[in-house]
Amino acid sequence: MRTGLLFLTLLAGAAPAYSQVYDPSPTDARIVAAMAARKRMEMPKDLKEMEELFAPDLIVNSPINKAVTRANVLERMRSGAIAYEPENAQVNMELVAARDNSVVMMGEEVLTPTGSAPFAGKRIRRRFTDVWKPLNGKWVLAIRQATITTVE
Repeated sequence: MRTGLLFLTLLAGAAPAYSQVYDPSPTDARIVAAMAARKRMEMPKDLKEMEELFAPDLIVNSPINKAVTRANVLERMRSGAIAYEPENAQVNMELVAARDNSVVMMGEEVLTPTGSAPFAGKRIRRRFTDVWKPLNGKWVLAIRQATITTVE
């Protein structure tokens, strides 16, 4: 069991079920940098690494149906209210698009919450939108939306 947001557990080897669109291209420097930052969130070494990947002004429209701040997300991670099994997590990335100084990522996540997380032990699917931006030479998550679509 690992603690973290699903977007931290980007697919360990599963093939996307959707076609991927990279706009303008998968080699655009902004897309490459943002995808590398997201990849670091797959299996973070510790909470400090997560803190470094979150913008100071991060806002999240969370799967608990509340708009929350960076502080709320980090506290919920510390308490175990955000925890997932990384082994079966899937991210089906549908769109990665560079827009000015930001990169937007959209798709579907499939995961199993653990511990005291909502829906622990059940498989959930959710739609997500992430917005990444450069800050002090690093790419950070600035905005996230995640909405549960099914619980199995």
